[in-house]
Amino acid sequence: MSRIYKRKGLKNYWMQYRDATGKTVRRTTGTMDCNEAQAILDSEVQHADAARRLDSLVSRAGGPRKEVPNRDSETRARIRNQLRTLSSTLKSSQLLVDQILAQLLAEEWGNEPPME
Repeated sequence: MSRIYKRKGLKNYWMQYRDATGKTVRRTTGTMDCNEAQAILDSEVQHADAARRLDSLVSRAGGPRKEVPNRDSETRARIRNQLRTLSSTLKSSQLLVDQILAQLLAEEWGNEPPME
């Protein structure tokens, strides 16, 4: 279960979710905007779900999981920011592809929907 919430006496929203290992994570979203906080939480949950799916695939394939070396917090933060940027880029690309497809369909079919 994941959620955003306000802590008494603090301005920013906080989030709570389970990471890839199932551990409960509680941390600030760094924003006072509810919609932005929800988007940050959704992104974190999406990353955790992807990591769980990857672990599941690796374990079903019978391959050993390599231990990730313990990285300092600065390195983890840099990697996390790179992943967020990549995720944002992928979302933007998908929106652009959807817009192009919609335009092509409109040009091809006019107001008539395509027959399937």
